[in-house]
Amino acid sequence: VFSDVCFGPKNLGLPKEEIEKRAKEALDMVGLDESFYKQSPFDLSGGQKRRVAIAGVLAMKPEVLILDEPTAVLTPQETDELFEQLLLLKKNDHTIIFISHKIREVMQICDNITVLRAGRTVGSIPVANATEEDISRFMVGRDVILKMNKKPAEFGDTLLKVTDLTY
Repeated sequence: VFSDVCFGPKNLGLPKEEIEKRAKEALDMVGLDESFYKQSPFDLSGGQKRRVAIAGVLAMKPEVLILDEPTAVLTPQETDELFEQLLLLKKNDHTIIFISHKIREVMQICDNITVLRAGRTVGSIPVANATEEDISRFMVGRDVILKMNKKPAEFGDTLLKVTDLTY
């Protein structure tokens, strides 16, 4: 894992000490401690592999970080850890382009939302002014009834009622 994260800084022609320093910092930023340094990437979970890939980019100290569906294979805890690090980067004036279909994540991590459909901008709104309904409308092109926070069915609840069904 450690050598994978060092790959980008090596290509920048940095001295060995700086490469190792950046790799350690980047792995720490994504929540992977020294116990992961010598592991083979083949032994990692999907979420851990994603975090190593992000660490490899962070080790190059980019001014703009583009993440396309970074949480797709992460557990909720791994997502929270990643968001903590992204918020720190944002606080330190890094620009992050966060691409996702997960509305709640976008609202949690972003300042502004721009929705693209078929390669064209269909809406752009500051998160502070946005609702989940606004974003859903941009995404699908019409009003969407969101059924979030609905309580789970309990024994005895009617789940489907049919009357006058004919064949």
